[in-house]
Amino acid sequence: PGAGRTAPPEAAERAGASGWKFTLHIPSYLPVMQYADSRRLRAAMYRAYATRAAEFGPAELDNTPLIRRLLELRREEAQLLGYGSFAEVSLVPKMAESVPQILAFLRDLATRARPFAERDVADLRDFASRELGLQPMEAWDVAYVSEKLLQARYAFSEQEVKQYFTEERVLSGLFSAIETLFDVRLRPDEAPVWHEDVRFFRIENPAGELVGQFYLDLYARETKRGGAWMDEAIGRRRLRL
Repeated sequence: PGAGRTAPPEAAERAGASGWKFTLHIPSYLPVMQYADSRRLRAAMYRAYATRAAEFGPAELDNTPLIRRLLELRREEAQLLGYGSFAEVSLVPKMAESVPQILAFLRDLATRARPFAERDVADLRDFASRELGLQPMEAWDVAYVSEKLLQARYAFSEQEVKQYFTEERVLSGLFSAIETLFDVRLRPDEAPVWHEDVRFFRIENPAGELVGQFYLDLYARETKRGGAWMDEAIGRRRLRL
Protein backbone atom coordinates (compact mmCIF):
# COMPACT_ATOMS: atom_id res chain seq x y z
CA PRO A 1 0.00 0.00 0.00
CA GLY A 2 0.98 3.62 -0.43
CA ALA A 3 4.66 4.26 -1.11
CA GLY A 4 5.27 0.53 -0.74
CA ARG A 5 3.66 0.08 -4.17
CA THR A 6 4.87 3.23 -5.93
CA ALA A 7 8.52 3.24 -4.80
CA PRO A 8 9.68 -0.10 -6.35
CA PRO A 9 8.66 0.79 -9.95
CA GLU A 10 10.28 4.21 -9.52
CA ALA A 11 13.47 2.58 -8.21
CA ALA A 12 13.54 0.24 -11.21
CA GLU A 13 13.04 3.14 -13.60
CA ARG A 14 15.92 5.08 -12.01
CA ALA A 15 18.11 1.99 -12.46
CA GLY A 16 17.16 1.79 -16.13
CA ALA A 17 15.21 -1.44 -15.69
CA SER A 18 11.61 -2.53 -16.07
CA GLY A 19 9.39 -4.03 -13.38
CA TRP A 20 9.95 -3.47 -9.67
CA LYS A 21 13.20 -3.04 -7.76
CA PHE A 22 13.45 -3.80 -4.05
CA THR A 23 16.45 -2.93 -1.90
CA LEU A 24 17.52 -3.71 1.65
CA HIS A 25 16.94 -0.14 2.80
CA ILE A 26 14.20 -0.12 5.43
CA PRO A 27 11.70 1.99 3.39
CA SER A 28 11.86 -0.71 0.70
CA TYR A 29 12.49 -3.79 2.84
CA LEU A 30 9.91 -3.32 5.59
CA PRO A 31 6.78 -2.96 3.41
CA VAL A 32 7.69 -6.24 1.69
CA MET A 33 8.00 -8.00 5.03
CA GLN A 34 4.72 -6.52 6.27
CA TYR A 35 2.50 -6.83 3.20
CA ALA A 36 3.91 -9.27 0.61
CA ASP A 37 1.67 -12.33 0.42
CA SER A 38 4.49 -14.33 -1.18
CA ARG A 39 6.21 -16.23 1.61
CA ARG A 40 9.02 -17.11 -0.78
CA LEU A 41 9.69 -13.41 -1.46
CA ARG A 42 9.64 -12.57 2.24
CA ALA A 43 12.09 -15.38 2.97
CA ALA A 44 14.46 -14.22 0.23
CA MET A 45 14.36 -10.62 1.46
CA TYR A 46 14.85 -11.67 5.08
CA ARG A 47 17.86 -13.85 4.32
CA ALA A 48 19.45 -11.12 2.20
CA TYR A 49 18.86 -8.52 4.93
CA ALA A 50 20.08 -10.74 7.77
CA THR A 51 23.31 -11.63 5.96
CA ARG A 52 24.15 -8.29 4.33
CA ALA A 53 27.84 -7.34 4.50
CA ALA A 54 28.53 -10.61 6.37
CA GLU A 55 30.60 -13.73 5.83
CA PHE A 56 27.48 -15.52 4.56
CA GLY A 57 27.20 -13.29 1.48
CA PRO A 58 29.53 -12.27 -1.37
CA ALA A 59 33.13 -12.10 -0.19
CA GLU A 60 33.67 -8.64 -1.67
CA LEU A 61 30.85 -7.29 0.53
CA ASP A 62 32.00 -8.94 3.77
CA ASN A 63 32.64 -6.29 6.42
CA THR A 64 34.06 -8.72 8.99
CA PRO A 65 37.69 -7.53 8.58
CA LEU A 66 36.56 -3.91 8.87
CA ILE A 67 34.58 -4.62 12.04
CA ARG A 68 37.54 -6.46 13.54
CA ARG A 69 39.83 -3.52 12.75
CA LEU A 70 37.29 -1.07 14.16
CA LEU A 71 37.20 -2.99 17.45
CA GLU A 72 41.00 -2.99 17.59
CA LEU A 73 41.15 0.78 17.07
CA ARG A 74 38.48 1.40 19.69
CA ARG A 75 40.43 -0.66 22.22
CA GLU A 76 43.57 1.27 21.34
CA GLU A 77 41.75 4.60 21.74
CA ALA A 78 40.45 3.58 25.17
CA GLN A 79 43.92 2.55 26.32
CA LEU A 80 45.50 5.78 25.08
CA LEU A 81 42.91 7.79 27.01
CA GLY A 82 43.37 5.76 30.18
CA TYR A 83 40.13 3.77 30.10
CA GLY A 84 39.63 0.05 30.48
CA SER A 85 37.41 -0.31 27.42
CA PHE A 86 35.75 1.71 24.68
CA ALA A 87 32.46 1.26 26.54
CA GLU A 88 33.93 3.40 29.34
CA VAL A 89 34.93 6.06 26.80
CA SER A 90 31.39 6.07 25.44
CA LEU A 91 29.97 6.65 28.93
CA VAL A 92 31.89 9.89 29.57
CA PRO A 93 29.15 12.28 28.32
CA LYS A 94 26.25 10.05 29.39
CA MET A 95 24.11 9.64 32.50
CA ALA A 96 25.01 6.01 33.23
CA GLU A 97 27.81 5.66 35.76
CA SER A 98 29.54 2.43 34.76
CA VAL A 99 29.54 -0.53 32.39
CA PRO A 100 28.42 -2.97 35.14
CA GLN A 101 25.50 -0.66 35.93
CA ILE A 102 24.39 -0.74 32.28
CA LEU A 103 24.74 -4.52 32.03
CA ALA A 104 22.75 -4.98 35.24
CA PHE A 105 20.02 -2.70 33.90
CA LEU A 106 19.81 -4.55 30.58
CA ARG A 107 19.73 -7.97 32.23
CA ASP A 108 17.03 -6.85 34.64
CA LEU A 109 15.04 -5.36 31.76
CA ALA A 110 15.36 -8.60 29.78
CA THR A 111 14.17 -10.65 32.75
CA ARG A 112 11.13 -8.43 33.22
CA ALA A 113 10.28 -8.14 29.51
CA ARG A 114 10.77 -11.79 28.53
CA PRO A 115 7.40 -13.13 29.80
CA PHE A 116 5.53 -10.43 27.88
CA ALA A 117 7.57 -11.07 24.72
CA GLU A 118 6.96 -14.82 24.97
CA ARG A 119 3.23 -14.21 25.37
CA ASP A 120 3.19 -11.94 22.30
CA VAL A 121 5.08 -14.51 20.22
CA ALA A 122 2.69 -17.27 21.30
CA ASP A 123 -0.23 -15.04 20.30
CA LEU A 124 1.33 -14.45 16.88
CA ARG A 125 2.00 -18.16 16.35
CA ASP A 126 -1.58 -19.04 17.24
CA PHE A 127 -2.96 -16.40 14.86
CA ALA A 128 -0.55 -17.45 12.09
CA SER A 129 -1.60 -21.08 12.35
CA ARG A 130 -5.32 -20.54 12.88
CA GLU A 131 -6.01 -17.65 10.50
CA LEU A 132 -3.21 -17.75 7.91
CA GLY A 133 -2.23 -21.41 7.76
CA LEU A 134 1.41 -20.61 8.53
CA GLN A 135 2.87 -23.37 10.65
CA PRO A 136 5.47 -23.07 11.90
CA MET A 137 5.77 -19.29 11.85
CA GLU A 138 9.25 -18.41 10.59
CA ALA A 139 11.30 -15.27 11.21
CA TRP A 140 10.30 -13.84 7.82
CA ASP A 141 6.63 -14.26 8.73
CA VAL A 142 6.66 -12.19 11.93
CA ALA A 143 6.14 -8.72 10.43
CA TYR A 144 3.53 -10.07 7.99
CA VAL A 145 1.58 -11.90 10.69
CA SER A 146 1.83 -8.90 13.02
CA GLU A 147 0.31 -6.63 10.39
CA LYS A 148 -2.50 -9.10 9.66
CA LEU A 149 -3.26 -9.45 13.36
CA LEU A 150 -3.41 -5.66 13.83
CA GLN A 151 -5.83 -5.33 10.94
CA ALA A 152 -8.01 -8.24 12.07
CA ARG A 153 -8.11 -7.42 15.77
CA TYR A 154 -7.90 -3.64 15.85
CA ALA A 155 -8.61 -2.51 12.26
CA PHE A 156 -5.26 -0.72 12.46
CA SER A 157 -2.84 -0.18 9.58
CA GLU A 158 0.41 1.77 9.73
CA GLN A 159 -0.04 2.81 6.12
CA GLU A 160 -3.46 4.31 6.90
CA VAL A 161 -2.09 6.21 9.89
CA LYS A 162 0.80 7.68 7.90
CA GLN A 163 -1.48 10.04 5.99
CA TYR A 164 -2.06 11.98 9.22
CA PHE A 165 1.65 12.39 9.92
CA THR A 166 2.96 14.38 6.98
CA GLU A 167 6.57 15.52 7.03
CA GLU A 168 5.82 19.17 7.77
CA ARG A 169 3.30 18.32 10.49
CA VAL A 170 5.75 15.98 12.24
CA LEU A 171 8.64 18.46 11.99
CA SER A 172 6.45 21.27 13.29
CA GLY A 173 5.48 19.20 16.32
CA LEU A 174 9.05 18.00 16.91
CA PHE A 175 10.54 21.49 16.67
CA SER A 176 7.82 22.91 18.93
CA ALA A 177 8.58 20.28 21.59
CA ILE A 178 12.32 20.99 21.39
CA GLU A 179 11.78 24.74 21.66
CA THR A 180 9.51 24.32 24.68
CA LEU A 181 11.74 21.85 26.51
CA PHE A 182 15.07 23.61 25.96
CA ASP A 183 13.97 27.25 25.59
CA VAL A 184 15.56 27.63 22.16
CA ARG A 185 14.37 28.60 18.69
CA LEU A 186 14.98 26.58 15.51
CA ARG A 187 15.31 28.54 12.28
CA PRO A 188 16.14 27.57 8.66
CA ASP A 189 19.71 28.47 7.77
CA GLU A 190 22.10 28.30 4.80
CA ALA A 191 25.08 25.97 4.35
CA PRO A 192 26.60 23.74 1.64
CA VAL A 193 24.65 20.48 1.28
CA TRP A 194 25.46 17.12 -0.33
CA HIS A 195 21.98 16.60 -1.82
CA GLU A 196 19.08 18.81 -2.80
CA ASP A 197 16.82 17.13 -0.21
CA VAL A 198 19.10 18.10 2.69
CA ARG A 199 17.99 20.99 4.90
CA PHE A 200 20.03 23.07 7.35
CA PHE A 201 18.87 24.75 10.57
CA ARG A 202 20.27 26.97 13.30
CA ILE A 203 19.49 26.83 17.02
CA GLU A 204 19.20 30.14 18.86
CA ASN A 205 18.81 30.99 22.54
CA PRO A 206 16.11 33.46 23.69
CA ALA A 207 18.50 36.36 22.97
CA GLY A 208 18.80 35.27 19.34
CA GLU A 209 22.39 34.06 19.76
CA LEU A 210 23.59 31.06 17.80
CA VAL A 211 24.14 27.99 20.00
CA GLY A 212 24.13 25.22 17.40
CA GLN A 213 23.36 24.12 13.86
CA PHE A 214 22.30 20.85 12.27
CA TYR A 215 21.58 19.17 8.96
CA LEU A 216 18.32 17.31 8.38
CA ASP A 217 18.48 14.58 5.73
CA LEU A 218 15.22 12.64 5.85
CA TYR A 219 15.06 10.49 2.74
CA ALA A 220 16.62 7.13 1.92
CA ARG A 221 19.06 7.00 -1.01
CA GLU A 222 21.22 4.33 -2.62
CA THR A 223 24.44 5.94 -1.37
CA LYS A 224 23.16 6.80 2.10
CA ARG A 225 23.60 4.78 5.26
CA GLY A 226 20.35 3.00 6.08
CA GLY A 227 18.15 3.45 9.13
CA ALA A 228 17.33 6.41 11.35
CA TRP A 229 20.52 7.83 12.87
CA MET A 230 22.36 10.97 13.83
CA ASP A 231 25.97 11.99 14.38
CA GLU A 232 27.92 15.09 15.31
CA ALA A 233 30.43 17.06 13.25
CA ILE A 234 31.64 19.45 15.94
CA GLY A 235 30.62 18.83 19.55
CA ARG A 236 31.45 19.92 23.09
CA ARG A 237 32.56 16.57 24.39
CA ARG A 238 35.25 16.62 27.07
CA LEU A 239 37.50 13.66 27.78
CA ARG A 240 39.38 13.05 31.01
CA LEU A 241 43.11 13.02 30.21
